[in-house]
This record gives sequence, C-alpha cells and structure tokens, in this order.
Amino acid sequence: MTTGERGASEAFVADLPLGHVCLVATITDADFFTKNNPLTIEQGNWNFVTWLINNGAAAWRNVNTVPKLGETSLVFHNQDGTPEQFSFVMRCRRVPEGSKLRMYSDDPDAAFDSGMVTVVKDSQELRVSVIAPPLYAGQLKLHLEGPNGRGLPSSASVEIGMLWCVPHSNSHYLQAVDLLGEVGAVPTLRSVHVPMGYFTFLGENE
Repeated sequence: MTTGERGASEAFVADLPLGHVCLVATITDADFFTKNNPLTIEQGNWNFVTWLINNGAAAWRNVNTVPKLGETSLVFHNQDGTPEQFSFVMRCRRVPEGSKLRMYSDDPDAAFDSGMVTVVKDSQELRVSVIAPPLYAGQLKLHLEGPNGRGLPSSASVEIGMLWCVPHSNSHYLQAVDLLGEVGAVPTLRSVHVPMGYFTFLGENE
C-alpha cells in the first residue's frame, strides 16, 4: 500500500492456543524498530504514550484466554516521578447476563476495588480509578466469572483499557489536549484522559 492508503485483510478464523497471544499488524518498515527501541527511551508516562502512538505495530493487540477459575491479573506502571491518577476501563462483549466481574488492587500503596459487579447486559462497561505512587509497578487483579460460576464462555471477550488522567498542572497538558483533539478542555482547565494501552481477555469455557 502507498502512504495514506487504507486496506484490510480477508476475514479469517483464528484457532488461538491457550495462554498469551500477540496479534500484530506491522504498518511500517523494519527500520522503525531498530531506531525506536523502547529500552532506549527515557522513562516517563508521556514518553511511553509518544512511543505507543508512533509504534510501527500500531495494530498490536495483547490477547489472553481467561483461566477456567476466572482469576487473572495485569501489571501496570506509573513511570513518572510524581503521583499520577489512572483509570481502568473494562468493556464487555458478548458477556452473558449474570456473569460477575471485579477489578481491584489489594496493595495498600495503591488500593482500589470496583466491588463485585453483576452483568445485566452483554455490552456492559466498568470503570475504576487510582492514584499510583511515583515510579510504581502494581497488579490490576481481575475476577471474570461466568453465570455458571466458572470462567467466561468462549464467545465472550473483555477488553481492559488503561487511561492516564492529565491535569492542567501537568507540563504535558497542552500536548495531551492536542493529541486527543480536546481543545474544549482548555478554557475550563478540565483534565484529559490519555490511553496507555489495551489488553483483551477471551473466554475458553463452553
């Protein structure tokens, strides 16, 4: 494809193995990856966002099957040397009514808990926020239980998104506003929420 051209592959059925799978569509030449090694980029939330947006594998998706017991976790980071607020958003797709979902952290330094939420529609959304300490690595714990008390069925998927809340006092505020196109936030000094990545869980129980 030429620069600016859009395209899509033929539809296909993927017989994914259990465990973790990376689905990647590379949309640049291999030279990008040698010049943009994330290990060489200075630590920081904004630097991470910038690298993520300009990543030559922008169609990257991390996918995991949900364990049969429905308990799993994800690592999350605050890469800045200051306390920062983050939100986690859980979006359900074809999750049966009666399923039970929960997002939480039991670390006293960054504790939060959505509580156990019962699904009442298959496209339900759940959100929880936390202020993470400087240079923090934590665990987002997840409970994804189907209506039968086991893991989610194979037809269900749950996407977890992490958002960084950027207040007007942050040095990257105007850059974040420009990135998101939220110029209406500036007159009222409203915080904006910058995506920090997504992770998808697939059910495996019939």
